[in-house]
Amino acid sequence: MILVVDDEPDAAEVLVKLLRRTGHNAVAVSSGAAALERVCSQPLSLIILDVMMPGMDGIQTLRAIKKNASCRAVPVVMYSADFSYDRAQEARENGAAEYVIKGVSGWPEFLAVIERYAGAA
Repeated sequence: MILVVDDEPDAAEVLVKLLRRTGHNAVAVSSGAAALERVCSQPLSLIILDVMMPGMDGIQTLRAIKKNASCRAVPVVMYSADFSYDRAQEARENGAAEYVIKGVSGWPEFLAVIERYAGAA
């Protein structure tokens, strides 16, 4: 199961549909708080986490996930429109497996990242 965390419902819905079309089981939540409620309650193969979200942003959510012993091993791919090198470095320092820029990587490249961590469908 892949958990998509994005505060933009349309973006989350598109990503979940694309994942399902490639054979992955995926669900979406719209906030960091909602992600934390689900992340350790069910087995996940991957978390795709938006960086820029209101309230608890993606980096704060990532830190909380990585502090929890029962789910810290789940790989997290940060997915953001933020091109900042510093933000990408901060994500990696806090345990992100990858930092993908929305709209820069095409779907085949992004799918390759997903399959590297979640396994081929």
